[in-house]
Amino acid sequence: MKLLNKITNVYLIYILVLFILLVDKSGYRNILVFKWNMYVIVSVVYILLILIITMFKILNKSISIKEFKFNNVYIFALIYLLLMIISTLLSPYKSYNLLIGSPRMQGLIVNIIYIVSFIVVSLTYKFNKNILYIVLLPSIVLGIIIIIQRLGFNSAICGTDYCYSTIGNVDTVGLLYTMYITLSLTLFIFAKRINKLYLIISVISSLIVMMVINVTSMYVSLFIIMLLILPYVVLCSNYLFKYLCIALSILIVVLIYQLDKYFIILPIIIIIMFGMIIIRNKKYNIVNKNNIKISYMFLIVFSIILLLGVYFIDIKLGFIHELHSIMRGNFDDSFGTYRMFLIKRTIKMINMNHILLGSGVDTFYIIFTNNYFNDLVSRGYVNINDSACNIYLTMIINIGILGLNSFIMFIISIFNLIRNNINTISMCLLITILSYLIQGLFNIEVVIVTPIFYTLLSFYISSLKVHKSIEK
Repeated sequence: MKLLNKITNVYLIYILVLFILLVDKSGYRNILVFKWNMYVIVSVVYILLILIITMFKILNKSISIKEFKFNNVYIFALIYLLLMIISTLLSPYKSYNLLIGSPRMQGLIVNIIYIVSFIVVSLTYKFNKNILYIVLLPSIVLGIIIIIQRLGFNSAICGTDYCYSTIGNVDTVGLLYTMYITLSLTLFIFAKRINKLYLIISVISSLIVMMVINVTSMYVSLFIIMLLILPYVVLCSNYLFKYLCIALSILIVVLIYQLDKYFIILPIIIIIMFGMIIIRNKKYNIVNKNNIKISYMFLIVFSIILLLGVYFIDIKLGFIHELHSIMRGNFDDSFGTYRMFLIKRTIKMINMNHILLGSGVDTFYIIFTNNYFNDLVSRGYVNINDSACNIYLTMIINIGILGLNSFIMFIISIFNLIRNNINTISMCLLITILSYLIQGLFNIEVVIVTPIFYTLLSFYISSLKVHKSIEK
């Protein structure tokens, strides 16, 4: 097992650092093809190497199959994988290259690798919290690269304001950095034996990137995450003070881009600063199961009041104004920077499509173009739409309701492990995983970022160390 763990460690360093940071000389223009090749080739070699060594050691009786601790998560993962394969085999679009996929190359091959690599890594990796430094390293390096690009340098990699770093356009950067900032801020708040200076640098880098790319979905996702952890942090003064530091920093970033809304944001910043002064000299810790339940009940009530406020009061503030309009039945195509245009038509496509198994992995582009080409032309340009800018709606079209449900059950089976000896590090990983799933409401699956999500899933399982209790 030690040899398998060492090989997996090398693979993880490659995926978490080199895969993210490297780009070929063509820069953004060829970045997706380059990243796809980087991921697929190395992952296939890694998986085959692990399988060959494992079979050799089992035949030599140097390790036993019992040393691999299987649980229900892997069953749900394989069911999800099986349904993707069946959906693709039954696809009416077999003449298209469904193995590679449409423009963003999210075909069957890469989806198989996502699941298989997740299983292999989680079974062979012995979790070490130091891996988290490696996970967050690109957040700092990419932050520096993005600052340099923003100043007008390195245009061979990034030629326009719409794409930054070594991973693509602003939406892709926002998706990746939502995970980075969530992991770094939760570790900063909750973890005790992680270098705080390193985490602060990562948080600052992420905030700078937020200012540069200014992607609404990233703000929304962070707001939801900060809201979800609030009931827990208020039960401990140490957590709450660090939480308020992060919240203050995020609000200052928002204020820079929303100066015309200072009358809303500035009072909140002042209240938080007063709260920090009061909390600074207070020491308390009332974290227990009953208080957590009560605190989250208050969150539910507060969320309902907040939604009612958005429904009745039209605050002319970007996403909030759009949410108010949507709640009142106005589904304008322009809402969500083109996303509402896609979502409305995707919902109609569900009835046109094979509802149970979909039309095959990565066939959204084919169906959308066939049905709504004229709508695209009427907008004045024809855009490539291989996703509804919503992972879950896209899944319904591609792999059907059964495929989506299998993915949800796979995720639920992972979240279900929370009942078995969760610790601080695994809780931070869980919240980070949740941030990606929230981003799924506004973003897409793409091979440039999705491998990091599946790697974090394997870390979460490895960090829990609950296999024996599950089996019992």
